[in-house]
Amino acid sequence: GIVDGLRTADEVIDLLNFFRIKYKVLLLCDNDAARLAIERGYSSKLSYMSKTRQIHLGWIPLYLWTINAQVSRISTHFNLSDMFTKVLPIQKLQEFLEWIGLVTPPEHIKCG
Repeated sequence: GIVDGLRTADEVIDLLNFFRIKYKVLLLCDNDAARLAIERGYSSKLSYMSKTRQIHLGWIPLYLWTINAQVSRISTHFNLSDMFTKVLPIQKLQEFLEWIGLVTPPEHIKCG
């Protein structure tokens, strides 16, 4: 999750910089071990990442500093990224979809 998010953020930031659009980066994480690791640049629990994800944890705090990003904790209940990374109960998925503006059409206008 967090590494993929940073890689995607890097691509978006390149575009924003190209078009000279001002931005602010807030990185939200519901995993305390991951959040502390990215703030500190090290974690014995996550040391496997350098092999399995081809990224060294020490790079992350430096990168966050260069883009002036803030790291904060988010409750798992409100972590929208879970809908892309986990199997969720249908009620939770529907809740997340409504939060981002995607709603299921009423039964009488469904296609198919």
